[in-house]
Amino acid sequence: MNGSMPALHVPEPREIVQMGGHLVERLRRYWRQPEHQMLWIIIALAAVLRLVALDLIEFRPEQVAQLVEAERIGRLQLPVLGPHTLAAPDTPSLSSYLLALPVQVQRDPRVAAVLISLIHTISIGWCFTLARRYYGVRVAVIAATLYAITPWAVIFSRRITGDALLPLLNIWLLQNLAVVLIDRRPQAWVGIGLALALMSYTSAAFYALAAVSLVLAILYRRRA
Repeated sequence: MNGSMPALHVPEPREIVQMGGHLVERLRRYWRQPEHQMLWIIIALAAVLRLVALDLIEFRPEQVAQLVEAERIGRLQLPVLGPHTLAAPDTPSLSSYLLALPVQVQRDPRVAAVLISLIHTISIGWCFTLARRYYGVRVAVIAATLYAITPWAVIFSRRITGDALLPLLNIWLLQNLAVVLIDRRPQAWVGIGLALALMSYTSAAFYALAAVSLVLAILYRRRA
């Protein structure tokens, strides 16, 4: 047996052109489907509503405390709890780790607001995909559109808060619950547990969502 390493294959220009052609054709087929067009139109609408006029975002002492906490994390001063504010005293600090990334790049709060807005926009696309899988295109379009344009959803998606990751975690929790209750695949309880564990470091909404998940677990066990 020869111990020499196999030669690295470098694609020929013709192969690169062929791969590019296949990719373009796949993208064309993807875009021809109306549901995919609707998905990206909704995502674009959500992004525009969340990313325009970021100089008008809410910036009060709570937001200042959140960014100061994120800056401390960037200096490796790792907290156990989040910043103490009147609105949410000692909120858990998972989102502070996320906000530490834009704070290290630029101290302008609008940069942090961009990251939070993008997270919410991604959750809207995920909401569409989840609703499409279990309830059809019509429900997916209605749910994602309402999520994208509802004024309070837009306002909160531009706000620098400790629950910035909550939308993504909510969708992840809903997906795992659907897999357990609809697809009847109990291994998704692991995902439910992970989502709830992360929520416990994100928002006080964890307690209500954990209670709902517990009730569903009891009902699921009786039906199983």
